[in-house]
Amino acid sequence: MTKQEFWLWFEEHLTDLEKLIISQSVDYSIYDALTEKLTQFDKHLIPEITMDEQERYILILSCDGNREGMPALEYLAENPKEYANWKIVKYRQPGPMIFIPV
Repeated sequence: MTKQEFWLWFEEHLTDLEKLIISQSVDYSIYDALTEKLTQFDKHLIPEITMDEQERYILILSCDGNREGMPALEYLAENPKEYANWKIVKYRQPGPMIFIPV
């Protein structure tokens, strides 16, 4: 999967991801699909989704501490398109999160 293909898929599924975060549904199929797409880009990457205090959705791109995933993560997160009410974050940041699917 290319960088462009991943971001296109992400853009096409924003609404479904937002619904998952808001409803805290037990149906994680869209999160599983996001995880699959991200690992197709690089096997070391994992997504985390949440909201911040301003109720913006957040996609956290992480390699869960695995240094082998850092170059791919840096490349994927380089100059992402801006998505309405979404923030793209590299690596998990300190502080509380409202929701992360498990």
